[in-house]
Amino acid sequence: MEKFEQWIFEPNVAERIFNDYMHRRRVDVRYRTRLKDVRKDGNSIIQIVLENSDTQQISAVVKAKIFIDCSYEGDLMAKAGVSYVVGREDNSDYAETINGVQLMGGHQFPDGIDPYKVPGKPEIGLLWGVSNEALVPNGTGDKKVQAYNYRICLQTKPLY
Repeated sequence: MEKFEQWIFEPNVAERIFNDYMHRRRVDVRYRTRLKDVRKDGNSIIQIVLENSDTQQISAVVKAKIFIDCSYEGDLMAKAGVSYVVGREDNSDYAETINGVQLMGGHQFPDGIDPYKVPGKPEIGLLWGVSNEALVPNGTGDKKVQAYNYRICLQTKPLY
């Protein structure tokens, strides 16, 4: 029997747990900063410069032997000139089987949803974000940028 995957947590609880992990391991988390510059020695990153995202003033210069890019967009690697791919990789690129386009159950609109601005009237046009491109085979790569998404947590019980 297939189990439905769920992510059930309150964001404030997840944040509290994350902050506790960082505190216990003495990790200096810097909020409201962004990458300003990367300094390299040959192919190695040796230093990064951070700026305050509100004031655009330099807030820190960080030197390290190893840097890990944990940004959502890959800012550090891009700024360092590391090559990267935009879009889904084709299955054949790395001899894998679940890359590229995946048309699996639960990832598309269910049958019966009308894609047109005015239901039943294709001549008026498609809803924003709905494509009329032909479907390509599973595993096919593309150069499309992945969509962002937000998860919202709702409750009926007051927080305070």
